[in-house]
Amino acid sequence: ALAQEDIDRMVHDAEQYAEEDRRLREAAETRNQADQLAHQTDKLLTEQAEQLNDEEKTAIASALEELRTTLNDENASTEDLRAKMDAVVSASQSLAQRLYQQQAEQAEQATAASDEGASDEDVVEAEIIDEGDES
Repeated sequence: ALAQEDIDRMVHDAEQYAEEDRRLREAAETRNQADQLAHQTDKLLTEQAEQLNDEEKTAIASALEELRTTLNDENASTEDLRAKMDAVVSASQSLAQRLYQQQAEQAEQATAASDEGASDEDVVEAEIIDEGDES
C-alpha cells in the first residue's frame, strides 16, 4: 500500500499537470482549426477566383499568408493563432456573403421556373374502378 504522503504527492502532481495538459490540448486544437481554415480558404480562393476583385484577393491572400507564417512558428501563442484566424475569416466574409446571396437568387429563380411549368390546366381527374376484384 502507498503511504499517505505518496498519495498526497501524486494528487498534487496530477492537479499541477492538469492545467498544463488543458493548455496543450487547447493549443493543439487551435492549430488544427487554423490549418483547416487555411486549407479551406486556399480552396475557396482557387475555386472562386473569378468571383473576387483584386482588392479582395489581396486582402484574403495577405491574411492567409500571415496565418500560415504564424502556423509555421512553433512558439506562436494560441491567442496569436486565433487573431490570425479571425483576420482570415474577416477578409473572406464579403466573398462568402456574396456567394450565399448568389446561391439564394439561383435557387429562387429555379423555384420560380419550376412553378411556371406546373400548371393545373392539363390535369384530368378520374376515378379508378377495379372490376376484377368484387369482394
